[in-house]
Amino acid sequence: MRPFPVTRFAHPVEVVDNQPLGTHFVSLSLKSQWVSSPFWLPGQYLMFDGEDQGRVVRKCFTPIAAGKQGFTVLIRRTGGWMNNRLCESRQGTILRMSGATGKQKLFSEDNQPVSCVAFDSGISFAISLAKHPGSPPMQLFWSAADGLMNDLTVISERFEIPIIPFDQYETILPGLSRQENRQIFLSGDGRMIANLESLLLKHGIDRACIRHEIYYNHRDYLPH
Repeated sequence: MRPFPVTRFAHPVEVVDNQPLGTHFVSLSLKSQWVSSPFWLPGQYLMFDGEDQGRVVRKCFTPIAAGKQGFTVLIRRTGGWMNNRLCESRQGTILRMSGATGKQKLFSEDNQPVSCVAFDSGISFAISLAKHPGSPPMQLFWSAADGLMNDLTVISERFEIPIIPFDQYETILPGLSRQENRQIFLSGDGRMIANLESLLLKHGIDRACIRHEIYYNHRDYLPH
């Protein structure tokens, strides 16, 4: 499936629903007259921009799911000025967005099953892969600090996808290493990804089967 062509320049999108998910997340539903949904490929992201005291603020978010009214973005509440602005947006608010853009996490041509291991806010990338039309069978694991795991049940129910929690690498390593012909996607904090990737390689996983999406930090991007 190819994405609907969109402009790389920012254009208006309207908030149609703001739904709190537990304590730490918000599900923000948006629509645009410029695009039809879904208009992204797996792994692509959207760029939102705004102005804070004269400074241009830009930040990327992963589109989660498509619906009749448009598309949904999962926002973590404590993630900087842009996160706060999006979380506080109410129905009818007009935001500025560009995309979809960025590298694509395309699945294998033979539709190999996927195991996706997410850390902290990397859960949004994992859900985006799982919910994209045409995605292969997927198993989703999540580990997070700062109480984020308390919201696992409500997020799982909201997006209708089972999420398996874990708190130690050793919990999931045996299962991942025993499964052949499977792609493994890692998303979230770079240090955690590096640690798990090293362990997977030691357990005999082919490096070509491992792909990752690193979330470097939670700060907004403020260009000079």
